[in-house]
Amino acid sequence: RVKLFAGITVSVLSALILLTAEMVTAFALYGFDGYAATFQVFLPATMFSLTIGQASIILMLLLLAVSAFLSVLAMCLSQLTRNRSAASSLMIVVMFLSMITPPSSLRVISLLWGMMPGAFCGAWAFYDYHLIGIGGHYLNCLQYTPLCYLLLGGALAYLTGRAYAKSEIQNKG
Repeated sequence: RVKLFAGITVSVLSALILLTAEMVTAFALYGFDGYAATFQVFLPATMFSLTIGQASIILMLLLLAVSAFLSVLAMCLSQLTRNRSAASSLMIVVMFLSMITPPSSLRVISLLWGMMPGAFCGAWAFYDYHLIGIGGHYLNCLQYTPLCYLLLGGALAYLTGRAYAKSEIQNKG
């Protein structure tokens, strides 16, 4: 469990370093003035009533959640395949598949594809109007995808911890 937590920490801290560098550069070049502007000015077809600053914070938090999820996924794949190269290549395949956009007429495929980490973490996530009904409430992409990442990431972390403990017992015996 300590190795899993260390991997998640390294991934999230790396994302924070990149976000900090990006924000310092953006503030140095453009200043703080535009962050109170309405988000619909930047993305006219979006349904969210946000400011650009709020949308930026949402995207930063999504990037941190995606980095934690991808680190858990990579560690799980590495533990299950017992091969770091296979896990890395599968992660690259997921990244490349995220670049493809299926037609929205294929609703389920389009919905699942929009939840892929590379396809989800961008301003275009504010354009995704797929709704999922859960318990009488309808959630949009920016609400149900982090929830799915949290549940799937927790399950993968649990399975990875169990598999790692099992392999440690076998290696000692």
